[in-house]
Amino acid sequence: MISSVLYIIISLIGGWILCRFIYLKWKQKQYKKAFIETYKNTKITLPKFITGYNSNFVNFEVIYINKEQYKLAERLGLNKVFETRIHKIHQKINNYKTNIIVYFSWETRTFNFSP
Repeated sequence: MISSVLYIIISLIGGWILCRFIYLKWKQKQYKKAFIETYKNTKITLPKFITGYNSNFVNFEVIYINKEQYKLAERLGLNKVFETRIHKIHQKINNYKTNIIVYFSWETRTFNFSP
């Protein structure tokens, strides 16, 4: 009796993990599609695209090869288009701030954290 209950519990947990894995892979495809659709056939070199998870929210980093490419993408409005596409993917989630979790940078950028 106990072994069958334990088997059911383990099966349910395994099923939940499998469903979560499939869901995350599906979301990854949506993110990649939004990225490719935004930056393909433009005047800029395709930037790097990194997806990560922090505090149960997904975050994105788009890294251009240099500052000029970043500035060109800004002028063309590509960064705003990408943020809009990400927002549409997550429109059902309350308090989802795309300007906080989508970060745009370039490879040679340095940061100065002093006040």
